[in-house]
Amino acid sequence: MFGLDISDRMLRLVSLEKKRKSVSIESVSEVPVPPGIINEGEIVKPDSLQSIISNLVQAAKPRRPHSKKVVSCLPERKSFIKVLHMKENSEPSDEIIKSELANHIPDDLSKMYIDWQIVNKGTESESILVGAVPKSIVESYQDVIGKAKLVPYVLEIESAAIVRAIMPEEPLNSKESVLVIDIGLDRTSFVIVDHSTIQFTSALTEISGNLMTSLIMKNLSLSYEEAEKAKRIGGLSKNVGKGAVASILSNQLESLVEKVKQIIEFYQAHHTGQNPVSSILLTGGGANLLELQNELVLRLGLKIQKGDSLLNISNKDTNLITVETQSSYATAIGLALRALNHDNT
Repeated sequence: MFGLDISDRMLRLVSLEKKRKSVSIESVSEVPVPPGIINEGEIVKPDSLQSIISNLVQAAKPRRPHSKKVVSCLPERKSFIKVLHMKENSEPSDEIIKSELANHIPDDLSKMYIDWQIVNKGTESESILVGAVPKSIVESYQDVIGKAKLVPYVLEIESAAIVRAIMPEEPLNSKESVLVIDIGLDRTSFVIVDHSTIQFTSALTEISGNLMTSLIMKNLSLSYEEAEKAKRIGGLSKNVGKGAVASILSNQLESLVEKVKQIIEFYQAHHTGQNPVSSILLTGGGANLLELQNELVLRLGLKIQKGDSLLNISNKDTNLITVETQSSYATAIGLALRALNHDNT
């Protein structure tokens, strides 16, 4: 079984193997997705995507995965995650969960797949983590994976995979919460983990790696490849190229800072029994932006680190996933870790 990360602009594959207590990378692959095949998480051209998935598997190095079973992810923008707090004496059931969920989701729940689990039992109440995704989205992902001659064994919400990859298996300090920021090619996602559980998710397209590249292209009259190189070399550093790239990206930085402040303020005000957000973990390709970590520390006053997607892998083969690319593989690695757990149960 292996992890398959499907996003608008990129497919990634990671397969892991476990020998005794040692986890190592078995297979890795990535291929770009041309514009128009997936749009904001919706599969527009399934036949084209099916072909790209097949190419991804064929291109896996150093060898193709030995299994056809897949753990893949569902798009964050089409998913809903909510922690419900219910009195302990009210035994949760599908009907009770749906009834409560109707107060939080405006969509027709009969057209959504809903999954839930109890994540915390208190003396007077219990916390229930609920995930909901439109049936049309789930079935389209199942269908295209199946047509690529693979078996869609598990489909899970993307944020769960990211958290599994970059956070330790052992629970964190129970009196602190962590904000995970995943800066991808076409969107940035925010996930708050508190009490060892995902409590809040949000995503927006106004901040993304491709948007940053487009701004550099426009302002410096560069090609896409030249702008990508300028972004990688200059980043947010005021000392590289007289800070030209940093100046262009300054509005993206300020938008990110304001969004983080809004999310933290909203979480503290609207979630019961929450712990203060004490630190931020950066992941996704945008986490590699030069000086991003330092700029966020200056503006937010929080502990900020770059997440390590290889944290829960014993044998880190940096020839397959390098220190520079590991952030981009966070979702695929998290999916592969879940696949590994299924293989070993």
